[in-house]
Amino acid sequence: MDKETYQAAVRCAAMTASMLAQWDIPVLLSSIDQAESIGPLVDPTLYREKAEAMREDRDILKAALPLWRIGKKLAEMGNGQ
Repeated sequence: MDKETYQAAVRCAAMTASMLAQWDIPVLLSSIDQAESIGPLVDPTLYREKAEAMREDRDILKAALPLWRIGKKLAEMGNGQ
């Protein structure tokens, strides 16, 4: 791998981490967990319709969580903390 490819990949990952830091990924994951626990009781039909999409959303957000953590650290470093 050449130096330019390496640097571009690192910059892209850092930008992604910074963008993810704008949202509270742990709260979003918690909201999905809550919806899955009460959804079948509150609105079983809607829950059945949306359950697969929520699982896919959870998978994506769980995969994003490590980058979110790095983004938060980068933000703290940028604020002089």
